[in-house]
Amino acid sequence: MLEGLEGIVKRINENYVLVKAGFFTFGLNCPISTVERLKVGEHCDFLIYMSFPQDKAPELFGFLTDEEYEVFSALIKVNKIGPKLALKILSGTKPNTLKSLIATRNLEGLSHLPGLGKKTAERLIAEIGHLFEGEFESGTSEMKDPRVEDAVNALVSLGFDRRLTLKTISKVMKEFPDLDTSELIKESLKKIR
Repeated sequence: MLEGLEGIVKRINENYVLVKAGFFTFGLNCPISTVERLKVGEHCDFLIYMSFPQDKAPELFGFLTDEEYEVFSALIKVNKIGPKLALKILSGTKPNTLKSLIATRNLEGLSHLPGLGKKTAERLIAEIGHLFEGEFESGTSEMKDPRVEDAVNALVSLGFDRRLTLKTISKVMKEFPDLDTSELIKESLKKIR
């Protein structure tokens, strides 16, 4: 499997880049965040995703940073989001901003990105929201406690909002710091409603 490509940028056309590597010239679909950093004649090292669409030739998607590649890889895991749509979404904002919108379940912010309507944004949050949560949750010491993490996951699986759950559990932990996980869930359920 092709995972990387190193070569000279020969041409840039919106989000399509031609890269000469040895005797071959490859066409890469790239997000705007990658294209903005490229110059014709420059030597670059790309992370590559290779797509095999039905009844079409394989397509290459190129990224300059691990973060761009990570977000793209997460997006294509979502039902009904293929590589082209994932690239369009990723090109609508910076990778870190997109991760933040997903992690904080910002439905309105996501719905304004190109290619994302409300239903697709909801599906995206539901299917990959958990992948980026750790990067954007408050850095409280409570979150490092396995009891808190287990309680949060239990309440979220029951349908409660993650931010509200985290806030409630933090309050309960301050009031009753010695509770075990099941007691923490019971006390939080009393206060969350």
